[in-house]
Amino acid sequence: MDGIKKEKLSGGPDKTVTWIWLDPAGGQLKVEYYDFSESAPEDVPGDSMKPNEIKTLFDYNFWAFNRVWECISRLSDEQFLEEIDYSTGSIRNIVVHIMSANRNWVSRLQGIEIPPRLAFEDFDVLSTTKAKWDELRSEFLNYLVSLNQDQLEGTVNWELPARGLKLSNLGWEILLHVANHATDHRAQILSILHYHFHVKTVEQDMILYLAKEK
Repeated sequence: MDGIKKEKLSGGPDKTVTWIWLDPAGGQLKVEYYDFSESAPEDVPGDSMKPNEIKTLFDYNFWAFNRVWECISRLSDEQFLEEIDYSTGSIRNIVVHIMSANRNWVSRLQGIEIPPRLAFEDFDVLSTTKAKWDELRSEFLNYLVSLNQDQLEGTVNWELPARGLKLSNLGWEILLHVANHATDHRAQILSILHYHFHVKTVEQDMILYLAKEK
């Protein structure tokens, strides 16, 4: 029943839930009832994401970044480092911030020690920054290959002392945050490229990626 839009009609503490959905094949309204007090069928709709869905999301994410990097590559090193009164400053700073954040969140997800944040000043050349980006992208994709449902549904403790936050989330929620965080900063980079450097930019809509994959 993948790809079929389902709506949760009812559910409660009695461990029962009713789902209502439209069968696209026959155009008929279907109702499914599940009793979670006993063993439920494997295809019961749930609130968690699946590994293949997360992988699709990040395949799109890196596809979009590849397009943005093509735009960034038109800058000189001086322009790449130029301080802008927006976001974290320069395009270099935004890119390094994304790399550092991605690496730190994956470390939390893996339950390993969080490495020191990458320092902006260590990346003063566009080409070396891109090389580091490619290295960390490969590490991230290797992590996704090993991702399983238990990891997505597992609880991950995290804290951001600078924000006064110490909380926990499910693995798939954190990965959604990582993807959304990247989209936010890609849009910022594209805005700087267009309005400040007058570089021709690209679209990054996910539907364009999905269309390309058809």
